[in-house]
Amino acid sequence: MSSSNRATKFKSLQKFLQKRYKHAPQTQPRKVLEHLVFAACLENATFEQADNAFSVLEHHYIDWNEIRVSTANELAYTFPHLPDAVAAGDRVRKSLQAVFETTYMFDLEDLKKKSLSQAVEYLESLGVCSRFMIDYTVHNALGGHVIPVDESAMRVFRLLGLAQVSKDNTREEVGGLERAITKQDGHEFANLLHLFAVDFYVGKEQEELQQLLKSIDPQSLQRDWTAPILQVMRPARLVEKPKPAIPLPAMDDDLDGGEEADGGGEVDFIPNPITGEESSFDPDFDDEEGGGTKKSAAKSKPGAKGAKKVPQKPEKTEKKKPAPSA
Repeated sequence: MSSSNRATKFKSLQKFLQKRYKHAPQTQPRKVLEHLVFAACLENATFEQADNAFSVLEHHYIDWNEIRVSTANELAYTFPHLPDAVAAGDRVRKSLQAVFETTYMFDLEDLKKKSLSQAVEYLESLGVCSRFMIDYTVHNALGGHVIPVDESAMRVFRLLGLAQVSKDNTREEVGGLERAITKQDGHEFANLLHLFAVDFYVGKEQEELQQLLKSIDPQSLQRDWTAPILQVMRPARLVEKPKPAIPLPAMDDDLDGGEEADGGGEVDFIPNPITGEESSFDPDFDDEEGGGTKKSAAKSKPGAKGAKKVPQKPEKTEKKKPAPSA
Protein backbone atom coordinates (compact mmCIF):
# COMPACT_ATOMS: atom_id res chain seq x y z
CA MET A 1 0.00 0.00 0.00
CA SER A 2 1.34 3.43 -0.94
CA SER A 3 2.02 6.03 1.73
CA SER A 4 -0.65 8.35 0.31
CA ASN A 5 -3.34 5.68 0.62
CA ARG A 6 -2.27 4.94 4.18
CA ALA A 7 -2.38 8.63 5.09
CA THR A 8 -5.88 8.89 3.59
CA LYS A 9 -7.10 5.99 5.74
CA PHE A 10 -5.59 7.53 8.88
CA LYS A 11 -7.33 10.84 8.19
CA SER A 12 -10.61 9.06 7.49
CA LEU A 13 -10.30 7.15 10.76
CA GLN A 14 -9.64 10.39 12.62
CA LYS A 15 -12.78 12.02 11.19
CA PHE A 16 -14.80 8.88 11.99
CA LEU A 17 -13.68 8.96 15.63
CA GLN A 18 -14.35 12.68 16.02
CA LYS A 19 -17.85 12.21 14.63
CA ARG A 20 -18.61 9.19 16.81
CA TYR A 21 -17.43 10.79 20.09
CA LYS A 22 -18.05 14.39 21.04
CA HIS A 23 -15.29 14.66 23.62
CA ALA A 24 -12.07 12.76 24.17
CA PRO A 25 -11.12 11.58 27.68
CA GLN A 26 -8.61 13.85 29.37
CA THR A 27 -5.24 12.55 30.53
CA GLN A 28 -4.57 13.20 34.20
CA PRO A 29 -1.25 14.82 35.18
CA ARG A 30 0.97 12.21 36.78
CA LYS A 31 4.63 11.48 37.41
CA VAL A 32 6.59 9.36 34.97
CA LEU A 33 6.40 6.19 37.06
CA GLU A 34 2.68 6.76 37.68
CA HIS A 35 2.05 7.02 33.93
CA LEU A 36 3.91 3.74 33.44
CA VAL A 37 1.82 1.98 36.09
CA PHE A 38 -1.40 3.53 34.78
CA ALA A 39 -0.57 2.31 31.28
CA ALA A 40 -0.21 -1.22 32.66
CA CYS A 41 -3.81 -0.93 33.94
CA LEU A 42 -5.14 0.84 30.82
CA GLU A 43 -3.91 -1.71 28.28
CA ASN A 44 -6.99 -3.27 26.62
CA ALA A 45 -9.24 -1.69 29.29
CA THR A 46 -11.51 1.33 29.41
CA PHE A 47 -10.41 4.59 30.98
CA GLU A 48 -12.95 4.16 33.78
CA GLN A 49 -11.65 0.65 34.58
CA ALA A 50 -8.05 1.86 34.58
CA ASP A 51 -8.86 4.83 36.82
CA ASN A 52 -10.52 2.55 39.37
CA ALA A 53 -7.61 0.12 39.34
CA PHE A 54 -5.03 2.88 39.73
CA SER A 55 -7.05 4.38 42.60
CA VAL A 56 -6.95 1.00 44.37
CA LEU A 57 -3.16 0.86 43.96
CA GLU A 58 -2.82 4.32 45.47
CA HIS A 59 -5.13 3.88 48.47
CA HIS A 60 -5.32 0.17 49.22
CA TYR A 61 -1.57 -0.42 49.45
CA ILE A 62 0.94 1.30 51.70
CA ASP A 63 3.45 2.20 49.00
CA TRP A 64 4.93 1.02 45.69
CA ASN A 65 7.17 -1.45 47.49
CA GLU A 66 4.21 -3.35 48.91
CA ILE A 67 2.82 -3.61 45.38
CA ARG A 68 6.20 -4.79 44.13
CA VAL A 69 6.36 -7.71 46.54
CA SER A 70 2.74 -8.74 45.93
CA THR A 71 1.80 -11.50 43.53
CA ALA A 72 -0.12 -10.99 40.31
CA ASN A 73 -3.12 -12.85 41.73
CA GLU A 74 -3.13 -10.70 44.86
CA LEU A 75 -3.13 -7.55 42.75
CA ALA A 76 -5.80 -8.92 40.43
CA TYR A 77 -8.04 -9.58 43.42
CA THR A 78 -8.08 -5.85 44.23
CA PHE A 79 -9.18 -4.72 40.73
CA PRO A 80 -11.36 -7.47 39.28
CA HIS A 81 -13.16 -5.16 36.83
CA LEU A 82 -10.25 -5.15 34.38
CA PRO A 83 -10.68 -7.45 31.34
CA ASP A 84 -7.55 -9.44 32.25
CA ALA A 85 -6.79 -8.52 35.84
CA VAL A 86 -4.06 -11.13 36.33
CA ALA A 87 -2.13 -9.93 33.27
CA ALA A 88 -2.50 -6.31 34.41
CA GLY A 89 -1.31 -7.18 37.91
CA ASP A 90 1.69 -8.98 36.46
CA ARG A 91 2.60 -5.96 34.32
CA VAL A 92 2.36 -3.64 37.32
CA ARG A 93 4.40 -5.89 39.61
CA LYS A 94 7.15 -6.63 37.09
CA SER A 95 7.54 -2.99 36.02
CA LEU A 96 7.96 -1.83 39.62
CA GLN A 97 10.41 -4.65 40.29
CA ALA A 98 12.50 -3.76 37.22
CA VAL A 99 12.58 -0.05 38.09
CA PHE A 100 13.61 -0.80 41.67
CA GLU A 101 16.40 -3.15 40.57
CA THR A 102 17.91 -0.47 38.31
CA THR A 103 17.40 2.67 40.41
CA TYR A 104 16.90 1.29 43.98
CA MET A 105 13.96 3.66 44.30
CA PHE A 106 10.56 4.28 42.73
CA ASP A 107 11.22 7.43 40.76
CA LEU A 108 11.67 7.96 37.00
CA GLU A 109 11.64 11.76 36.90
CA ASP A 110 15.23 11.77 35.67
CA LEU A 111 13.97 10.52 32.30
CA LYS A 112 12.65 14.02 31.64
CA LYS A 113 16.26 15.25 31.57
CA LYS A 114 17.21 12.72 28.91
CA SER A 115 16.45 12.71 25.23
CA LEU A 116 13.46 10.76 24.00
CA SER A 117 15.66 8.12 22.42
CA GLN A 118 17.55 7.63 25.70
CA ALA A 119 14.27 7.41 27.65
CA VAL A 120 12.87 4.84 25.23
CA GLU A 121 16.10 2.86 25.40
CA TYR A 122 15.91 2.75 29.19
CA LEU A 123 12.29 1.63 29.25
CA GLU A 124 13.04 -1.06 26.69
CA SER A 125 16.04 -2.22 28.69
CA LEU A 126 13.75 -3.08 31.61
CA GLY A 127 12.54 -5.99 29.51
CA VAL A 128 9.09 -6.19 31.13
CA CYS A 129 7.20 -3.20 29.72
CA SER A 130 4.85 -3.79 26.80
CA ARG A 131 5.03 -1.63 23.70
CA PHE A 132 1.82 0.09 24.77
CA MET A 133 3.25 0.97 28.20
CA ILE A 134 6.42 2.46 26.69
CA ASP A 135 4.60 4.49 24.03
CA TYR A 136 1.96 5.71 26.50
CA THR A 137 4.61 6.88 28.96
CA VAL A 138 6.63 8.63 26.27
CA HIS A 139 3.49 10.21 24.81
CA ASN A 140 1.92 11.46 28.04
CA ALA A 141 4.84 11.92 30.46
CA LEU A 142 7.76 12.89 28.22
CA GLY A 143 5.99 14.82 25.46
CA GLY A 144 6.96 12.50 22.62
CA HIS A 145 4.81 12.21 19.51
CA VAL A 146 3.93 8.53 19.44
CA ILE A 147 0.46 6.97 19.39
CA PRO A 148 0.22 4.07 21.88
CA VAL A 149 -1.38 1.00 20.31
CA ASP A 150 -2.46 -2.04 22.32
CA GLU A 151 -4.06 -5.26 21.10
CA SER A 152 -7.55 -3.73 20.98
CA ALA A 153 -6.37 -0.86 18.77
CA MET A 154 -4.27 -3.20 16.63
CA ARG A 155 -7.44 -5.06 15.69
CA VAL A 156 -8.82 -1.88 14.17
CA PHE A 157 -5.68 -1.34 12.10
CA ARG A 158 -5.70 -4.99 10.98
CA LEU A 159 -9.20 -4.68 9.60
CA LEU A 160 -8.21 -1.48 7.79
CA GLY A 161 -5.12 -3.12 6.32
CA LEU A 162 -2.79 -0.71 8.14
CA ALA A 163 -0.98 -3.18 10.39
CA GLN A 164 2.34 -4.48 9.14
CA VAL A 165 5.33 -6.47 10.29
CA SER A 166 8.36 -4.59 11.56
CA LYS A 167 11.57 -4.64 9.52
CA ASP A 168 13.26 -7.00 11.96
CA ASN A 169 10.24 -9.37 11.79
CA THR A 170 9.74 -9.33 15.54
CA ARG A 171 6.45 -7.46 16.08
CA GLU A 172 3.49 -5.74 14.51
CA GLU A 173 3.48 -2.01 13.99
CA VAL A 174 1.47 0.72 12.29
CA GLY A 175 3.87 2.54 10.03
CA GLY A 176 3.22 6.15 9.07
CA LEU A 177 0.70 6.80 11.86
CA GLU A 178 2.66 9.62 13.49
CA ARG A 179 3.28 11.27 10.11
CA ALA A 180 -0.42 11.27 9.22
CA ILE A 181 -1.64 12.44 12.64
CA THR A 182 0.01 15.66 13.75
CA LYS A 183 1.46 16.13 17.21
CA GLN A 184 -1.22 18.69 17.99
CA ASP A 185 -3.96 16.12 17.35
CA GLY A 186 -2.02 13.24 18.87
CA HIS A 187 -3.60 13.24 22.33
CA GLU A 188 -7.14 13.48 21.04
CA PHE A 189 -6.65 10.80 18.39
CA ALA A 190 -4.93 8.39 20.80
CA ASN A 191 -7.66 8.70 23.45
CA LEU A 192 -10.52 8.46 20.93
CA LEU A 193 -8.93 5.44 19.26
CA HIS A 194 -8.55 3.67 22.60
CA LEU A 195 -12.09 4.57 23.61
CA PHE A 196 -13.42 3.07 20.38
CA ALA A 197 -11.20 -0.01 20.26
CA VAL A 198 -11.79 -1.35 23.79
CA ASP A 199 -15.55 -1.45 23.17
CA PHE A 200 -14.94 -4.42 20.87
CA TYR A 201 -12.12 -6.10 22.76
CA VAL A 202 -13.95 -8.11 25.41
CA GLY A 203 -16.95 -9.12 23.33
CA LYS A 204 -14.82 -9.79 20.22
CA GLU A 205 -17.68 -8.56 18.00
CA GLN A 206 -15.71 -8.55 14.77
CA GLU A 207 -18.69 -8.37 12.41
CA GLU A 208 -20.07 -5.24 14.08
CA LEU A 209 -16.63 -3.63 14.00
CA GLN A 210 -16.27 -4.50 10.30
CA GLN A 211 -19.58 -2.87 9.50
CA LEU A 212 -18.45 0.35 11.20
CA LEU A 213 -15.12 0.41 9.39
CA LYS A 214 -16.43 -0.38 5.91
CA SER A 215 -17.09 3.33 5.38
CA ILE A 216 -13.33 3.87 5.65
CA ASP A 217 -12.29 0.76 3.73
CA PRO A 218 -14.89 -1.60 2.17
CA GLN A 219 -12.32 -4.41 2.11
CA SER A 220 -12.43 -4.53 5.90
CA LEU A 221 -15.42 -6.89 5.50
CA GLN A 222 -13.08 -9.45 3.98
CA ARG A 223 -10.24 -9.15 6.50
CA ASP A 224 -9.65 -10.93 9.76
CA TRP A 225 -8.16 -9.10 12.72
CA THR A 226 -5.77 -11.99 13.35
CA ALA A 227 -4.42 -12.25 9.78
CA PRO A 228 -1.24 -10.12 10.11
CA ILE A 229 -0.08 -12.20 13.11
CA LEU A 230 0.03 -15.26 10.88
CA GLN A 231 2.24 -13.39 8.42
CA VAL A 232 4.96 -12.61 10.95
CA MET A 233 8.14 -14.18 9.71
CA ARG A 234 10.10 -15.84 12.45
CA PRO A 235 13.76 -16.65 11.96
CA ALA A 236 14.38 -20.33 11.36
CA ARG A 237 16.01 -22.14 14.20
CA LEU A 238 19.58 -23.02 13.65
CA VAL A 239 19.99 -26.74 13.22
CA GLU A 240 23.21 -27.98 14.68
CA LYS A 241 25.17 -30.21 12.40
CA PRO A 242 26.07 -33.57 13.90
CA LYS A 243 29.64 -33.67 15.05
CA PRO A 244 31.87 -36.21 13.30
CA ALA A 245 32.32 -39.37 15.29
CA ILE A 246 35.70 -39.67 16.89
CA PRO A 247 37.13 -43.16 16.36
CA LEU A 248 37.79 -44.88 19.64
CA PRO A 249 41.16 -46.57 20.17
CA ALA A 250 41.18 -50.29 19.65
CA MET A 251 40.93 -52.19 22.87
CA ASP A 252 42.33 -55.68 23.37
CA ASP A 253 39.59 -57.97 24.47
CA ASP A 254 40.34 -60.81 26.82
CA LEU A 255 39.74 -63.52 24.34
CA ASP A 256 39.08 -67.05 25.34
CA GLY A 257 41.57 -69.70 24.41
CA GLY A 258 41.41 -70.94 20.84
CA GLU A 259 39.94 -67.60 19.48
CA GLU A 260 41.99 -65.35 17.30
CA ALA A 261 42.85 -61.80 18.30
CA ASP A 262 41.96 -58.73 16.12
CA GLY A 263 45.23 -58.92 14.37
CA GLY A 264 44.39 -62.38 13.02
CA GLY A 265 47.52 -63.91 14.58
CA GLU A 266 48.18 -67.62 14.38
CA VAL A 267 47.88 -70.00 17.30
CA ASP A 268 51.03 -71.90 18.19
CA PHE A 269 50.85 -75.62 18.83
CA ILE A 270 53.29 -77.41 21.10
CA PRO A 271 53.55 -81.12 21.77
CA ASN A 272 52.42 -82.45 25.08
CA PRO A 273 55.57 -83.66 26.87
CA ILE A 274 53.78 -86.68 28.30
CA THR A 275 51.22 -87.81 25.76
CA GLY A 276 52.97 -86.44 22.71
CA GLU A 277 49.74 -84.84 21.43
CA GLU A 278 49.84 -81.33 20.09
CA SER A 279 47.78 -78.67 21.86
CA SER A 280 47.42 -74.93 21.40
CA PHE A 281 49.68 -72.69 23.39
CA ASP A 282 47.81 -70.71 26.01
CA PRO A 283 49.65 -67.49 26.95
CA ASP A 284 47.40 -66.99 29.97
CA PHE A 285 48.58 -70.23 31.52
CA ASP A 286 50.75 -69.43 34.47
CA ASP A 287 52.85 -72.27 35.70
CA GLU A 288 53.85 -70.39 38.78
CA GLU A 289 55.75 -72.60 41.25
CA GLY A 290 54.42 -75.67 39.54
CA GLY A 291 50.89 -74.85 40.56
CA GLY A 292 49.68 -74.72 36.99
CA THR A 293 47.06 -71.99 37.73
CA LYS A 294 45.21 -69.97 35.09
CA LYS A 295 45.24 -66.20 35.09
CA SER A 296 41.64 -66.01 34.00
CA ALA A 297 39.12 -67.41 36.43
CA ALA A 298 36.73 -68.28 33.61
CA LYS A 299 39.35 -70.42 31.95
CA SER A 300 40.13 -72.32 35.10
CA LYS A 301 36.60 -73.63 35.38
CA PRO A 302 36.10 -77.00 33.82
CA GLY A 303 33.67 -77.01 30.94
CA ALA A 304 33.88 -73.24 30.43
CA LYS A 305 33.63 -71.96 26.92
CA GLY A 306 36.94 -71.98 25.16
CA ALA A 307 38.66 -73.58 28.14
CA LYS A 308 41.66 -75.77 27.32
CA LYS A 309 42.40 -79.08 28.70
CA VAL A 310 45.27 -78.91 31.10
CA PRO A 311 47.64 -81.82 30.48
CA GLN A 312 47.53 -84.20 33.40
CA LYS A 313 50.03 -86.86 34.38
CA PRO A 314 48.83 -90.37 33.94
CA GLU A 315 47.77 -92.06 37.13
CA LYS A 316 50.17 -94.71 38.47
CA THR A 317 48.64 -98.10 38.72
CA GLU A 318 49.72 -100.21 41.64
CA LYS A 319 50.96 -103.67 40.77
CA LYS A 320 49.09 -106.37 42.49
CA LYS A 321 51.23 -108.37 44.90
CA PRO A 322 51.22 -112.04 44.25
CA ALA A 323 49.11 -114.02 46.60
CA PRO A 324 51.14 -115.88 49.23
CA SER A 325 51.60 -119.53 48.47
CA ALA A 326 50.05 -121.99 50.74
